[in-house]
Amino acid sequence: MYSDKIVKLAKKLANETHKTNIKYFPCPVELCKWTGVSNIYLTKSSSKNKILEKYNTLKGDYSKLRIINDNTIGYKDHVSRIYTKKSDSLLPDAIYTFPSISNTNPIIKDINKPKKLISNFAKSVALKYEETILTDVPEPFEYEKMEKNKGLEYPLALGYPSFLPKISEISTQFENVLHLPIKISKSCENNFYQEGRTTSEGKRIQHDKIYLPKELKMLADYVQILAQIEMYTNPYFKFDNYMFLSISDSNVLPNDTHRRGGWHIDGHQGYERLVDKGIKHLTDRQYILCNTLPTEFFPMNFNFEKLREKHILDSVNIQDQIEKMTSKQELIYPELVTTIKTNEINFLTPYMVHRGQTNTTGTPKARKFIRLICSTYSRDRFGDTINPIFGPINPLKIKTITDIYEVK
Repeated sequence: MYSDKIVKLAKKLANETHKTNIKYFPCPVELCKWTGVSNIYLTKSSSKNKILEKYNTLKGDYSKLRIINDNTIGYKDHVSRIYTKKSDSLLPDAIYTFPSISNTNPIIKDINKPKKLISNFAKSVALKYEETILTDVPEPFEYEKMEKNKGLEYPLALGYPSFLPKISEISTQFENVLHLPIKISKSCENNFYQEGRTTSEGKRIQHDKIYLPKELKMLADYVQILAQIEMYTNPYFKFDNYMFLSISDSNVLPNDTHRRGGWHIDGHQGYERLVDKGIKHLTDRQYILCNTLPTEFFPMNFNFEKLREKHILDSVNIQDQIEKMTSKQELIYPELVTTIKTNEINFLTPYMVHRGQTNTTGTPKARKFIRLICSTYSRDRFGDTINPIFGPINPLKIKTITDIYEVK
């Protein structure tokens, strides 16, 4: 094992390398709509040029970006770099689409004033699952927890309220919405206020409200329920957390997965997600809901000792290592592969190893997948969906992650 002094030096050098590899450049005209600057509304017209310049700047390697058409881009991200034994090849590039959602007549919900039905359901869930993973207080991400039983925990099925429409009846209108922010943190609210940022109606953007585009109106009560569960179970939610909504709604072809396959975790914090001085964020809290082809899970305790002998784990393509290690165990214990419950709300932690399920039938299957993440991390990946109600949260990065080790 390395001494603490060597580890600190390695982390310092790694962070310096990571920062120097980032390039800043004005966003090309054909991609400007992806930054969301057209949806920034300001009370102070004098600051407009400065604000637009800030959010119309990209970080990363533009040559790695693949423009497929006016509404679709692709490039490799940390999941694309997983080499799966199942397909005997790397997973395909990440593909991001630009959904056309509006800022007019938004659905705005106050998390302090829920409907009684919603509050009662959330309270009953919080009480029923007290002293479970649902009420674990978020802590900074640690690789050690993947080696000490955290990866053995299963997703928690929380039921589904009878007063909501069934998931198959929910019209989302979009094939793909990714990491759409619908709630911001208190610090983000303060930043917006200092910039003179407002909604299109000229109102202050607040941390204790949910901002949902009108096209996603049918999800308003569902999202409000999850917000109330968080209010009861997560002490950081109201002031420190963002809420991000993702939707995948399309047909899954035979022998294909709805979302890219490969064993991986959501919420890993390495080079692609380092913050100031290499400090880790509090772990994300994730809720998923689907109607068919439920996500697969594998209970997995890891041993990263061999990797630690040569590398700082932040510098390693850890998702590829997770795929390799889990696939070996799956061959030995295939019976341990389980799935989440369909048509129910499922709660996950970032230490749960999972993958998309393959459609083994001979016909396409219509699958609807809805994910909501509560996180202190504000997201800045180019390709994520900008909320047009208040515009971008950060300048965006093309996350190609060129400075991590590929371990054979």
